[in-house]
Amino acid sequence: MGYLVLGVLLLLMVFWVAAMVDVGRTPDVALIKVGSNKAMMMTLVVLTGWIGATYWFALMRPRVQRLGAGGRQAAVGPPS
Repeated sequence: MGYLVLGVLLLLMVFWVAAMVDVGRTPDVALIKVGSNKAMMMTLVVLTGWIGATYWFALMRPRVQRLGAGGRQAAVGPPS
């Protein structure tokens, strides 16, 4: 039972860190287009843990990719 709990907590921590990295790598311009900003999203994910990570991956990230100029690739350079 103890190993199961430890495993679940470890998976939640990895999920949380992955969300922080993903928010950090997302261009601020893309977040502004969806009505948010990087500081607010990072604060939400850091302070709320796996709940904020779930919010990021389930709601905000798809919206950023759909409306926010395609996510990380939008900041690479001018359109071709």
